[in-house]
Amino acid sequence: MRSLLVLTASVLGLIGIGIGAMSAAGQGALADPGQSHALRTSAQPPGSAASGLCGSVSSITGAVVHRVVALPQNHPKFSFPAVVRIRSTGAAKRVARTLCALPRFPEGVYSCPVDLGISYNIEFSLAGATKTVSVNPWGCETVGGAISPRRATSGMWPVLGSAMGLRHATRSTFAGTIPGS
Repeated sequence: MRSLLVLTASVLGLIGIGIGAMSAAGQGALADPGQSHALRTSAQPPGSAASGLCGSVSSITGAVVHRVVALPQNHPKFSFPAVVRIRSTGAAKRVARTLCALPRFPEGVYSCPVDLGISYNIEFSLAGATKTVSVNPWGCETVGGAISPRRATSGMWPVLGSAMGLRHATRSTFAGTIPGS
């Protein structure tokens, strides 16, 4: 009986880590606002996505921000379009420098608040290439992609918003409004 309980607890733990990892990668999320999920981070080897964007900031010529809504059944509302082009090279570089200055997530497993499946892919244009960074205003407020895993801070959102032409943007601006919440 004890073996069955340990096995059940192990399986449930792995399921929780899997859900958190999928959510952090922008591939899944939980629709129930009363639940939390886990986030698992690990170190990335040299030369991986960790060195992607931050080593290329001087080459950035612009960016496009794409909203991703993984759970459209939540009917989120926003005050700005789903796709916004950052035309100013200086503004795009400011966003990239801000992202690169964010605190890194230390290795481990974290319990995160609810993730309602809203994230933003920022496609930075460089000479003949693009590098994409994903930022998430929900859950553990993760930043990843062509950058080592980081945590969004309150100072990041106004910089991104300003580059997109939004006045007084905060995390709430990017999180949107979910009817009934």
